Amino acid sequence: MINTLYLLRKIYTDKVTIGSLIIGDVIFCNTLEDTCRRPDLPKIYGETAISEGRYEIIINWSNKFKRQLPLLINVPNFEGIRIHGGNTEKDTEGCILVAYKAKENSIYNTAELDVTHKITSLLVNGNKVFIEIINTSEFYKINNVTKSYCININGPKFILNTNYK
Repeated sequence: MINTLYLLRKIYTDKVTIGSLIIGDVIFCNTLEDTCRRPDLPKIYGETAISEGRYEIIINWSNKFKRQLPLLINVPNFEGIRIHGGNTEKDTEGCILVAYKAKENSIYNTAELDVTHKITSLLVNGNKVFIEIINTSEFYKINNVTKSYCININGPKFILNTNYK
């Protein structure tokens, strides 16, 4: 059973980070987050994306959005990181925005309902669901950092060569 979603961050600008959300072995939709900072720098509320890593996801009521939404839990030094619809960095304060279409510095055609339903279906019978957020090679090249990844996503392997230091 699928219990891990993958967010592969691919495009890094001074305002946003655009990536792909992979569920199973399918690129499900695009993502948009605030800009990424180097791993040695802390997250800034409303300005920077959370650190790469593996986070558990639950579905619960959002007082801000007045509906059930995915929530990442145990994010170091931060609370309230949701997965929801939106288009630009103005729509996120550290959350992960999801949509089917992407263009420069924005995404559109929301995937929020489909992503929420998919995660809800994975949570049945007490199963836990996680999201693994991965900065791809371009991030490490920009920041002069060495790191290697090889992940197996239900069959196909995504090999991220990040040896740029």
